[in-house]
Amino acid sequence: MELLILFGIAFCFYLMGLVGGWKARERNLIAENIELTIKENKKPLQEMIHITIEKHADMLFVYNKESQEFMGQGSTMKEVNEVLEKRYPGKLFGCSETELKLLKAKQ
Repeated sequence: MELLILFGIAFCFYLMGLVGGWKARERNLIAENIELTIKENKKPLQEMIHITIEKHADMLFVYNKESQEFMGQGSTMKEVNEVLEKRYPGKLFGCSETELKLLKAKQ
């Protein structure tokens, strides 16, 4: 019986390590992707505009994180991208992971 309990505990630790490693791998790939995107665009990180995204009803509102200036709105990620590209051509935008999930949920 004790052997079965030890096996169960070991299996739980194995699963936690597997999930933790997978999440760490994802974060690393996202960071590499951002780095490559910046290098391809040949724009330094300082030129990236940091944004915040708020959801009200079915609309997404985008604000400049530093100045709180309204930048655009849309009902989907595609619409938000189009509005930002039209108003700010050639600029890069960055937001937190939680806000990015909010955008992806509205696709």
